[in-house]
Amino acid sequence: MTKRIIELNSYEEYEESLNSENIVIQFYANWCGPCLLIKKNLQDILEANNDIIFFKINVDNEWAENILEENEINCMPSFVFYKRGKIFDRFEGTNLKFVSDKAKALTNFMIEVAN
Repeated sequence: MTKRIIELNSYEEYEESLNSENIVIQFYANWCGPCLLIKKNLQDILEANNDIIFFKINVDNEWAENILEENEINCMPSFVFYKRGKIFDRFEGTNLKFVSDKAKALTNFMIEVAN
């Protein structure tokens, strides 16, 4: 079965997505040329990272305004990597090798739990 990037359509869906272990959220816009260029190649990263759920948010949605602020989104495409609801890393741009490397680091990173 082919994995896909899940479009988030509300702030509530965004909050719910943060309950997952490992997630990547791509911030994009339909008018963003670089976002369109990398769209097809993101599928390879999806398929190579079974332990990560990929989401996307269209920055032009009014409901996303606070999310953009919370995640310090300044350009598109931007990727924010979350581990157990906390920001693990972020990347702005179209270098898919960086996105792939950060996704692998996300799944390999173990969060220490204080006793």
